[in-house]
Amino acid sequence: MNTVARRLALAGGLLVAATTTPGWLFREPPPVLQPIAFSHVTHVQGEEIECSECHDGLQSAHAGFPSIRYCKDCHSEAEGEHPDEPKVREYLDAKREIPWIPVTRNVGHVYFSHRVHTSVAGMECEQCHGKVEEWEAPPSRPNADLLSMHACISCHEDEGATIDCLACHD
Repeated sequence: MNTVARRLALAGGLLVAATTTPGWLFREPPPVLQPIAFSHVTHVQGEEIECSECHDGLQSAHAGFPSIRYCKDCHSEAEGEHPDEPKVREYLDAKREIPWIPVTRNVGHVYFSHRVHTSVAGMECEQCHGKVEEWEAPPSRPNADLLSMHACISCHEDEGATIDCLACHD
């Protein structure tokens, strides 16, 4: 089969899939309710805490969630009046991590390294995540831009980074 025929067959297959796939596959997932209504406004703007102080994984592939050990310095005693603040002490007293629920995940064949973007490329968190310091609560839905290959490629082209498929895909 020549290249044109392959492309036509692929386009036809995609058209059939798009018109016959059940609508529920394209619906937005239900919102995620995190165990604590964490306010980045309070911590980033109010306490002037940097992203890297809590997300120590910025130097590795996955930034991950903050460990409860970062909370103990300020929250061992009552601090503030937020209704979820006592929950932090419950996790501290139980010596348990806060069971944060991941909201945005790349599909299995996509590789993304926070270290490459923050340490090697020198990017700031807000370039991908937006104005996190204005978040009153944790995200409850995935950030579509973080899952958009188009957004990644556009940024790579703008910054002169590779757009070689194998740099990000298995």
